[in-house]
Amino acid sequence: MDEQVMRYIGNVQKNQTLKDAAEAQHVRFAHPDQKSYDRQVVMFDNLFNQFDGFDGLSRFFRLVDDDGIRWPVVGQDPNFSGDDNHSEQLSEYVIAYLSLAFATKKDLTPVFVEYGVGTDDKKIPPYKLDPAAVKAIADAHCAIHAAAAAGRPQLQKLQQGDYRHALASGGTSRSCPNECAWTNDRCVAKW
Repeated sequence: MDEQVMRYIGNVQKNQTLKDAAEAQHVRFAHPDQKSYDRQVVMFDNLFNQFDGFDGLSRFFRLVDDDGIRWPVVGQDPNFSGDDNHSEQLSEYVIAYLSLAFATKKDLTPVFVEYGVGTDDKKIPPYKLDPAAVKAIADAHCAIHAAAAAGRPQLQKLQQGDYRHALASGGTSRSCPNECAWTNDRCVAKW
């Protein structure tokens, strides 16, 4: 995000130094001929540009925060750090919440797979992302919010990473959040 932040501030302030620094950072990570090339940085830049920039990411963080999701808990990693996020389930939570925040018509799992999430990091065993898990996480979020107070026990399960048992029942089309859809008398993800 440092590239995006520097570019934004550089454009607002007409500061060429910041704009140049943003471009240098872009070249450093987004050009395949660079030693520091990281195709997942390219993926997040593309998502940023495609899905409403800072506003899209703000919706993502708001949904995560409102649900009380904590990455070390759902990732089931007691040694979690921002750079040590090697959990299939953590990746699936991120994909589910990004898909909801960006109001996609299908989940973003194929994009993450295409850019090597689960396979690029050679320091850990590869893992496979499960689109059904991504859908279940998103559906649990939607159902919990539609059911409001009735969904409190399910929200705790979602927060603990137990999304399989987090689907709440109840609610109406009016209580279904905007990032979700009311389908077959249930509040679920739009995809």
